Amino acid sequence: MIGTKFFSAILILSFLCSALNAQESDNNKAQIQKSINDKFSVTRTFDLQIDQYLPANFDSKLFGQDYQSGEVANYTKLRLTTNIPIIKKPKWTVTGTLRYKYNSLQFKKLENRINPDIPLHDYKDDFHYFSGTLSYTYFSKLFNKPFIVNGSLGYDASDKGSGRLKGIVGGTFVLKKTDRTRISLGAIVFIDPAAPIPAAPIFAVEHQFRNSAWTMDLILPQRLLFKRSLLKNGRISIGSELGGDNFYVSNTGFGSNSMYDFRQMELKTGITYEYAVKNLIFSFKGGMSNMFQDQLIEKGKLSKDYIFELNRKTSGYFTFGVSYNLF
Repeated sequence: MIGTKFFSAILILSFLCSALNAQESDNNKAQIQKSINDKFSVTRTFDLQIDQYLPANFDSKLFGQDYQSGEVANYTKLRLTTNIPIIKKPKWTVTGTLRYKYNSLQFKKLENRINPDIPLHDYKDDFHYFSGTLSYTYFSKLFNKPFIVNGSLGYDASDKGSGRLKGIVGGTFVLKKTDRTRISLGAIVFIDPAAPIPAAPIFAVEHQFRNSAWTMDLILPQRLLFKRSLLKNGRISIGSELGGDNFYVSNTGFGSNSMYDFRQMELKTGITYEYAVKNLIFSFKGGMSNMFQDQLIEKGKLSKDYIFELNRKTSGYFTFGVSYNLF
């Protein structure tokens, strides 16, 4: 019932948004879309995001056996990111990125399936994660078309101990670029022995539909969004985004290792609205979250070597954000 109402609301919003600018020409819409994209750049100097998830039931496995079940009564994430250009040249840039993440989880009515004699109980814990990354981007041309090379190297940690050194090297080639369509093809290579795969392809399409204010933003396998302007300095996006996250857990009692990596893969489907006030950008997101990978792995081990797995049911989520672009 909730899902039906949610997707009905999406359809109604889509109709209302399309009706606002139904009489605009293609050229005007392309100019408006470019202006909106300029206001909502992907990289922002300061970015604060707070995620709040609705309660959801879960079950778990430890070393492949049923372990605990109960309710994730409260799950809150806070992410603070700072991107500072260190060197900026016409052909290349060097950027420094600092991140802080806070995860707070509260479990209720925990039932131990290994030892049913343990009474139902509650549990709450907080986790702090820090990382710093140095990135290099080079702009060139291949076959007279834009070609972008990027490499990054970073180190992370928790408040309980050090983490790991990791890096990424990638390249993107712009196959087609017109007033309404941009198509890119590329690949990334992970400099991380614990990465689930050594490399991955990237295929991206940004296309503004003819006689429409809507633009499709597709990046495989990351996201599929449909965007358009809404109000003078606003933008609405509808679709799905796939994202990964992690934080460190210490002293779990599950094994001899003192530091573990809790890795997540999440698919979010919903609506995002962003509004710009000069250099400030306010955002709100809402929809459904599907966590299809919540695994605890010894630090530095491969994802397939996980020792604990949490299966959380689909739940709703809300995200509030504020960003500031200094440059």
